[in-house]
Amino acid sequence: ELPTFEEDGTRYYFSKHMLSANGGKERSFSLLYDADIYHSLWVAYPLCRGNISGSGQRQNDWGIYDPNIPTDKQLYMKNSYYGSYDRGHLLPSASRLGSNADNRQTFYPTNMSPQLSGLNQQKWAGIENQVRDWAYGCDTLYVVTGAVFQTVGGGEAVSYTACKSDSSKDVAVPNYYYKALLQRRGTGANSSFQALAIWVPH
Repeated sequence: ELPTFEEDGTRYYFSKHMLSANGGKERSFSLLYDADIYHSLWVAYPLCRGNISGSGQRQNDWGIYDPNIPTDKQLYMKNSYYGSYDRGHLLPSASRLGSNADNRQTFYPTNMSPQLSGLNQQKWAGIENQVRDWAYGCDTLYVVTGAVFQTVGGGEAVSYTACKSDSSKDVAVPNYYYKALLQRRGTGANSSFQALAIWVPH
């Protein structure tokens, strides 16, 4: 379910994280990070019942880095952003409760976005809850959560903020967020797919 992308190792970085499952390893989430604006363009992840209702708890481990990307290309996010922004998760913390280690990965700065508090704690939280409810009704729900700064051909101005614990780096504020969802029901000849997209102005 990954979007197409190009990784160049100087501006755009692809990062994949794993979780422990069934005695082995499974992909937890993947992302494409833009180091020029200190923000991921998208985060993609599978979602099933075990990710949501496991033994893990919210870790609130804000001072860690994504181990797959040079630390100088990331924000140190021990503290939140300036302005009326929360440290909004692109992959929600509550969608990775299989274990504490799984949840801890959701606090990487590459999974964070400066999201207005009113959106993060209300409408966006409601969307995240609805997506988890849908995941309970199928085997696996594939999710891509993305940030859009300018639409194609659009003239939106991009604003910036900074993190209080790393104020020398300006992070871009998205003008829109989206979620693209794909679920499969049934198996073999009886299987069917359903897709849905959600677009949210910021």
